[in-house]
Amino acid sequence: NNNNNNNNNPVSVAPQTNLLPAQLRTQSAQLTDHERIVTEVIMTLLQSYFAIVTKNIQDSVPKAIMHFLVNDVKENIQHELVADLYKEDMLDELLEEADQVAQRRQQCVESMSLLKTALDVLNEVKEQSYK
Repeated sequence: NNNNNNNNNPVSVAPQTNLLPAQLRTQSAQLTDHERIVTEVIMTLLQSYFAIVTKNIQDSVPKAIMHFLVNDVKENIQHELVADLYKEDMLDELLEEADQVAQRRQQCVESMSLLKTALDVLNEVKEQSYK
């Protein structure tokens, strides 16, 4: 029954033992069934852990690249826009008042003048009524 588990399990201890020093290799050949199972579980857990770490790194690298690319592009665009904004030949054009704004401002000045005149007339009427 134990041999069936070993054959079905994709993780095998035997191929890995050739990486061990000679002294440990002879000891690993003498593992009990319990030690062999524990070793296989540890190997499976380690392989799972490394698979998770590998996946995390694979996911993080594109994110980091995009982060730095986006930040670099953002900085470059900002510098370009500010440089274009402060060009001497465009300064007068940028400071020029829009026609609609100038027209609305003129209407407000005229309304304010009329309202001041109306206020003066009302104050005059008010003063004459007190006399």
